[in-house]
Amino acid sequence: GTLVSSFSQKSLSDVQGDSTLGEKLQDVSKIYQVIVNLLSKVDQDTLSEVMGISVCGQMHGIVYWKQDQAWNLNIKDQLQVGEGVSYLHTWQDARCSPSCLQQLPKSSSGKKINSGYG
Repeated sequence: GTLVSSFSQKSLSDVQGDSTLGEKLQDVSKIYQVIVNLLSKVDQDTLSEVMGISVCGQMHGIVYWKQDQAWNLNIKDQLQVGEGVSYLHTWQDARCSPSCLQQLPKSSSGKKINSGYG
């Protein structure tokens, strides 16, 4: 494929959490709005030719959602993040201490489980 356009924008999606607990969260709706904003910068003729879009900037993490509450259409018939979507628990979240990890059942793979890996 050919790179047609490249844009970047900070999402400013960090959520003020309890840093004493190692909490690291991001607001999914802010991340989604950045994606929508960046896509709006691509002209329609170019967009009609696009076969794939790559989004990067986050290591990995976990987002939980309720099946029928993850996405909604707003008054303008635009897709938006619904109330059934959690914050993004980033790879930096370290709320599970080593003593907490020791209480978990042993991994069937035999590999050590670590905190902070989303």
